[in-house]
Amino acid sequence: MSCLHCSPPPPSPSDTMLTPEQVAERLSIARSGLYNLLSQGKLAHFRIGRVIRIRESDLTTFLDTQRVDGFSPAYVSYPKS
Repeated sequence: MSCLHCSPPPPSPSDTMLTPEQVAERLSIARSGLYNLLSQGKLAHFRIGRVIRIRESDLTTFLDTQRVDGFSPAYVSYPKS
């Protein structure tokens, strides 16, 4: 049974809510680039009215999915003949 008058537990450090500006700064990308990621559904976020917030744990999950280990042919540039 839940208590309607009880305070929720404090958020853990991984559940800190970040603004889009904070996330863009952490990723070193423009805010427009971040909004593209959000609109494409690539980065989980909350929309409360017109306000957007991203959990730090969702940012970590997103970064883990973007990690490239070792050789990736997509990053190789070949000389033109």
